[in-house]
Amino acid sequence: MTPELIQILTSFTGSVGFSLLFGLRKKQLPVAATGAALTWCVYLIVDYFGGGLFLANMVAAIFAEMYTEVFVRVLKIPKTVLTFSVVVSLIPGRALYQTMNYAVSSNFSGFVHSGMVTLSVAAAIAIGITVVLVLMQFWNKVCRSYKERKLKKAE
Repeated sequence: MTPELIQILTSFTGSVGFSLLFGLRKKQLPVAATGAALTWCVYLIVDYFGGGLFLANMVAAIFAEMYTEVFVRVLKIPKTVLTFSVVVSLIPGRALYQTMNYAVSSNFSGFVHSGMVTLSVAAAIAIGITVVLVLMQFWNKVCRSYKERKLKKAE
């Protein structure tokens, strides 16, 4: 089994654990877990093509939020819960652990370097999610405006 396949499977199972913790039902678990696995696949693809840590996390977060936007409407579940369950595979656990380890062991240069990596990953995830949220608000506003104009013409 390749390391990439193991990573995809662990993102799937990790998402199931967090989804259960946040109260998703049995029918919703496969959607959340599949979203997390696909999100990690997007991350691996962007990273494979040389996108780097920041870009890979941002593109994967954009994918995750688009996936969430679709399935929140289909399954009628809270957006925050599904978003977190899908994005959980991107959370920089290793980098955060290393940052705290360097802080405890008084390794200032390691702490700063690892902390910057952790913050850049967190920023990439936040930017990716925000991009989709802003685009969705814009899209909804355009749709509302179109419907209002259509109603006015019908009168």
